[in-house]
Amino acid sequence: MESRPSFHPRIMPLRRSCLAMGIWSAISFCLLASGCGESNGQLPVVPVKGVLIFQGKPLDNALVTFHSADQTPGKITSGRATTKRDGSFELSTYNANDGIPEGDYAVTIECFRLRGGNGSWEPGPNILPPKYSNPQTSEIKLSVRKEDVSEKRIEIR
Repeated sequence: MESRPSFHPRIMPLRRSCLAMGIWSAISFCLLASGCGESNGQLPVVPVKGVLIFQGKPLDNALVTFHSADQTPGKITSGRATTKRDGSFELSTYNANDGIPEGDYAVTIECFRLRGGNGSWEPGPNILPPKYSNPQTSEIKLSVRKEDVSEKRIEIR
């Protein structure tokens, strides 16, 4: 005798309503995630490139973060980059290498060298002085303006 799945008249509408709810949720999420032009809450950005020099040499694999000095709600931003072998970097805020909004920034820099071996690596201590890892104590202050397209040069001794 062939077994059939049991059918209950109250379960089918429930499954349909869950399916419909899932579809509407997915559509709503996509619409919210995509945004509409400038109303997505993103501030206009300016491309920012730079180079990081530590003790007279380019510093690679360092995390460079620009922290906004403007603490007005809706204008608090930060841009980040990891330096390349030649010490160069390009800041990212919303998308890769898109830049940061115009403004004044406190810059923090951290560089952790990996230690370990045999497939087991962990970050070692920050090789830079601790004052550079905190926006309140970092002495590096820079301004970003759309008219200024020069490369930002940061030197740490």
